[in-house]
Amino acid sequence: MVYRKLISLLLLGLLSIQVVYAQGDTNLGDTALPLPVGGYVFNLQPDTISAMQSARMTWVKAWIGSGQDADLVPIRDFIEQGHQAGFKVLLTVTGDPAEMAVVGDDYFPVFAEFVEEVASLGPDGIEVWTAMNTAGKIDSASYVSLLAQVHTAIKAVNPDILVITGALNPIGFFGATDCTDMGCNDDVYAQQMAEAGAADFADCIGVMYIDGIVSPAQTSGDPRGDYATRYFPTMIERAAAPFAGEDIPLCFTGLGYLSAEGYEATWPDYLSFARNTSVTQQAKWLRDAVLIARDDGRIALVIAQYIDNVSTNGDSFSGMAIIRADGTCPACQAIDSLANLPNPEPSASLPLDEELTATIDQVTPAAAFTVQPGDQEHISVRVDPADGSTLDPVLIVYDSAGNMIAFNDDISSSSLGARIDQLPGNQELKAVVYAFNEGSTGDFILRVNGNESLTGSIVGDSNANVRSGPSTNASIVTTVAPGAEIQIRGRNADSSWLAITVDGTEGWIASFLVSSSDDISGLPVLE
Repeated sequence: MVYRKLISLLLLGLLSIQVVYAQGDTNLGDTALPLPVGGYVFNLQPDTISAMQSARMTWVKAWIGSGQDADLVPIRDFIEQGHQAGFKVLLTVTGDPAEMAVVGDDYFPVFAEFVEEVASLGPDGIEVWTAMNTAGKIDSASYVSLLAQVHTAIKAVNPDILVITGALNPIGFFGATDCTDMGCNDDVYAQQMAEAGAADFADCIGVMYIDGIVSPAQTSGDPRGDYATRYFPTMIERAAAPFAGEDIPLCFTGLGYLSAEGYEATWPDYLSFARNTSVTQQAKWLRDAVLIARDDGRIALVIAQYIDNVSTNGDSFSGMAIIRADGTCPACQAIDSLANLPNPEPSASLPLDEELTATIDQVTPAAAFTVQPGDQEHISVRVDPADGSTLDPVLIVYDSAGNMIAFNDDISSSSLGARIDQLPGNQELKAVVYAFNEGSTGDFILRVNGNESLTGSIVGDSNANVRSGPSTNASIVTTVAPGAEIQIRGRNADSSWLAITVDGTEGWIASFLVSSSDDISGLPVLE
């Protein structure tokens, strides 16, 4: 931790700061990945550098504080070390809310001067504070006033330094419309920031996403319930919505998934929700989040939280670190794979409603197939490991112009198969299958089917629950009245649950509550 002594308050009256407004330009550097990716580190050791470089990361982030007895030497050394390793350096700089409570608004120029000194050391980006809505509590209006002064100080040193607003703690504890003495929900605070003009004093809006235990492609299915901060797509919308009228991107300065694997014996009960997340899932989800961020178009930077580990016991630091207890980094390999997504020439053609069997091995690590167009508006492509195969397949689909239009790894947490729905059925596509890792080989079955759903109606005498997943433990997303017409999109493996759409809402319903004259056995298995 780094601290700085407060300047005498007698000097504060002599300080006059002219506000400089953000220009809206961001230069995040070249990258081999779909968008710039970096990592949050505690110690930039050789093994940590090697792991990050193997993942093609181009940014490294560290946290520093300001307060009494500041020592800028470790900050300077970290910046130099990061640059020597080929990284751009992002620093999250926080102040002391307790000192600010005593000093009041006069604290702002003191903090701004400290950040100006940090900026003079040559970082490439500065995140101004973090978790202001909870642990680093500052009311939103005061934060924007502080941000304005800090932005001016940073840009006076170097206008090319990226200024990022502090990422808020994603939380729904404090009420949906207002703040309490203890804190604010992130969406409420972000709206207040936007209304106070925060976008005028930053190049990027900082965002944190560390609460997920499902694939970043999902928007439902979390056993804890369907709160927005638990899903990556809804977290993106939650962060972007207050700034929808501004020309400013999002920067995820902390994005991570907890995994208890390797720390089972000491894993704490308060993190029990992540006990069943595997290291492989952590790796795949981080990789997929990068792709989703690229496809979203509003995200400029993703920082993986964390890279290294400061704890040998099971906790939020060790569980989220992508360098695992055994020293390996599966997530590094997964993220690196995005720099070299395979795109071989097709070896065979596959028409609608047919399937073929092929093999992935050391000689043929990726296989491509032409998906022939038909007369359906939408089709689905699915790949599954054949019986007895250890293959963990990944599926990519390219359109007729050669653009990647879809990517999928696991259909669900319990399936290695990959499936992509709602693909255009009126043009020739290319489906590419490859293995998640080099040790995963074997036979697979590739299928192409139409996406036309079946119709049905609700039976019984009372409203039926539509749930987020095929289980009575899944949260209820809506209810539907007896006799209501529904669209049936798919089923689970034993057809005891059906994936349906009703009044625009998607979910799952027990099959005994549905009557249909269509044959549901031909529906795709979606879970």
